[in-house]
Amino acid sequence: MSAPSTQRGLTLFRLQSCQCRFPLSAEGEATLFCGAAVKPAEWSPGRPGGSYCQHHRVVARGIGSIGERTAVRVAGRLAGV
Repeated sequence: MSAPSTQRGLTLFRLQSCQCRFPLSAEGEATLFCGAAVKPAEWSPGRPGGSYCQHHRVVARGIGSIGERTAVRVAGRLAGV
């Protein structure tokens, strides 16, 4: 999956509805956000990743640490699953 084309970013005050709010830089009031289009059907502010474009939802979710990835298998073994 390629990164959105709006990598220059927008300030929070310039973002409109259905624009990605993934922070690209952390500079207080001058923080820049992605600003890429988010499909209205996928726009769910308040839900984890609900105000991110598809690319940044994947980036934000990640695959987890080694411990997080193995925890499911270990818990399954302990529960006898």
